[in-house]
Amino acid sequence: MFRNLILLTIATSICVVPAVVFAQESLPQPDRKGDYYDGQWREWLVVDRDRKGLNCRSDANGNYSVIKKFYNSQKIYVNTQSYLLTGDKENFSMIKRDRQGKPWLAVLPTGYQYEKPCFVRANSSFIKPIPRN
Repeated sequence: MFRNLILLTIATSICVVPAVVFAQESLPQPDRKGDYYDGQWREWLVVDRDRKGLNCRSDANGNYSVIKKFYNSQKIYVNTQSYLLTGDKENFSMIKRDRQGKPWLAVLPTGYQYEKPCFVRANSSFIKPIPRN
């Protein structure tokens, strides 16, 4: 009986371990307009080729002041304290929509977690998610 229990344990672990390894999160995918609505991803890469840089604004709208610029190939990090945007700690998102419904991603201007976020357009013309290792 003890032998059967050991065999069952080994067989179960062989079946479960590959499932855990392959159960990695998939990258957020943009919609047909290039917009990202999945704000749960932590690291993003700036892909904007504009030499003037990608504007990071004080709020989610193109009319707000620019408080930081990010440049092509620069990593940006989302503000995981962004549940403050919605007040819902369980279902928070780092995405905030402007009046036209366009998504903006709340990011950290200097990479420090406890700073006020700035917002970049959550669009594949400007940013893309960095795969997790």
